Amino acid sequence: MFYGTHFIMSPPTKSKLKRQSQLLSSMLSRTLSYKYRDLDSTFSSLGASDDPAELSTQLSAPGVLKVFGDSVCTGTHYKSVLATGTSSARELVKEALERYALDPRQAGQYVLCDVVGQAGDAGQRWQAQCFRVF
Repeated sequence: MFYGTHFIMSPPTKSKLKRQSQLLSSMLSRTLSYKYRDLDSTFSSLGASDDPAELSTQLSAPGVLKVFGDSVCTGTHYKSVLATGTSSARELVKEALERYALDPRQAGQYVLCDVVGQAGDAGQRWQAQCFRVF
């Protein structure tokens, strides 16, 4: 708490937001163009040219998959599972079941889905518009 001093926070102006957006997109564009200049050599030596400072763009690095299962375990929004390019859907389901403290041997009763939808207004539930099973 700050006693005796009042701070007034105002939202950034539209011009400042636009400038930041342009800066971010140009930086991302430059980073990706430098990173994938030699795309063929990157794929041929997958993992050999990965820059440890660029974890989010490494092709061989694992990714975090958020598995939403509030109907599986009430009160839990999602559990994180580490996925690699060689992970199968069955392996990911088993890992998610372990995270939810369920029996991974029952992975055949579950499927891994990619869901597209939108969140409703405050107090409304998520509304799925389409999904695909992996």
